Amino acid sequence: MHTPTSPSSLTALAGSEIDTDGRIPVFARRIGSWHLSLQRQPYDPANLTTSYDLAAADWHNKIERLEYLPAYRALLKQALECWPVTGSTPGLNALDCGTGTGALSEALAEVCAVPLKINAIDTSSVMLSKAGERLRDIGLDVVLHQADAQQLPYADNSFDIVMAGHILEHLPHPVTALLEMVRVVRPGGLVFACITRRTLPGLWIHLLWRTHMVSPSEAEHWLHRAQLENVQCIMPDRKSHFRKLSVACCGVKPVRCTI
Repeated sequence: MHTPTSPSSLTALAGSEIDTDGRIPVFARRIGSWHLSLQRQPYDPANLTTSYDLAAADWHNKIERLEYLPAYRALLKQALECWPVTGSTPGLNALDCGTGTGALSEALAEVCAVPLKINAIDTSSVMLSKAGERLRDIGLDVVLHQADAQQLPYADNSFDIVMAGHILEHLPHPVTALLEMVRVVRPGGLVFACITRRTLPGLWIHLLWRTHMVSPSEAEHWLHRAQLENVQCIMPDRKSHFRKLSVACCGVKPVRCTI
């Protein structure tokens, strides 16, 4: 596990602050009185959705080649061991934000020892269709919604666990989406996020998709800003390709949360 940082120690992290007009920070350096920065405009929502519609046909094959499925299983298993989640009803009620073809939900089902009900959202109707086929084929109870993670169509405190697999980095304001996820997870519930890592392989993802990239400390900073507690990053196995591309970060919604 990555050693967690406290909210008070994160005020000077390069690249962790989200620009107010939604630009994605790529590079920042201070040289004496000079402050040099390079930022990039993200895809607008319509173009991003169209890009994912076009990518959906081969998407699951790509994430299998990159070994995302075993990485998701290992990370979720570790998360549930470190942050045990007890359902408010028999089993667990989970929300998968930006489900894509359903890989994260599939991984959760494989490591979860209790009955699982999943709501899965994505802005891409084609991705949702692929996810529905896969998840129902393996016998999961899943409800699909075409929706934006920044405006979740659910009541407060609806879920025991909320997951976000490589969606936050696509958004101009990732913390806005995290605040929505915190709103819909119940007090004591878990938020689990995988985010593109600030590495050379992560830079390739950024160049292709115009994503944010984060270090483990920056990922923790995002979750702290969303008012989560017990925030900590989980690092994939050193031999995993996933480790070069991504970081996983978890946090728990406080019992007394102002959201």
